[in-house]
Amino acid sequence: MFHDDLEKIRRSFLPDHHPDNPVVLHRNEIVRCTGSFACLTDQTRRDDFDAAVLELLGQLPLRIIATVIDKSAMKTVLQENDKRDPYGMSYRPILAKYGEFLEQCGATGNVTIESRGRKADKVLAEVHTIALEKGIQDRTGQFFKNVLSPASLLLRAKSDNISGIQLADLLCYPMKAWLLEQIGVHGPHGRFHGLLMDKMKPCLSSHQMDGFSEYCYVLYPRRMQPSAISDHAAMPTA
Repeated sequence: MFHDDLEKIRRSFLPDHHPDNPVVLHRNEIVRCTGSFACLTDQTRRDDFDAAVLELLGQLPLRIIATVIDKSAMKTVLQENDKRDPYGMSYRPILAKYGEFLEQCGATGNVTIESRGRKADKVLAEVHTIALEKGIQDRTGQFFKNVLSPASLLLRAKSDNISGIQLADLLCYPMKAWLLEQIGVHGPHGRFHGLLMDKMKPCLSSHQMDGFSEYCYVLYPRRMQPSAISDHAAMPTA
């Protein structure tokens, strides 16, 4: 089980971790070696920690669906009085593709999202409710009620120690950076980023494909211009 394997890594490398008071994985703290991750300033420990995380992620039966929105370009594409939230717009294609994936697999699944605060949570909850009532594109609301169990959106704090939410936190920035590289936007990345994406790229596929597929990612606007990109909203699910 992913949770148990993640627990072993935290016990092995993070002295502050205790099951009754767990250390929750935060990508920024891991990268900066701050807080409970200050012990990773020791290069040997850091190398071993990175290797353990990569090995664990490489073993997971993942399918990743991701969206990246250029918020600056979105403001020029939408009408001035259009107040659609970028995270809400990110969520719709994720939910649609996730529903299709569940249908193709003959399975049901839930949607658990990290709580981001009252305003952002309200936006996502409203988008989810509308999807259940009116559907998304050619998929009816009943379709989503059939494949989601429970149908309601589950919002959980990162401090709740939900392993899937911590996994999404680890993957969000590297996935966004890699997707932007596909349209020519390159940034400085460390060795771990490249090793991580080597593990994750095969997970960007439909259940019927073994290799990378554009099926599971959305860039909005569809024709992003590298010179215009300055601010992005990204949301992956795994």
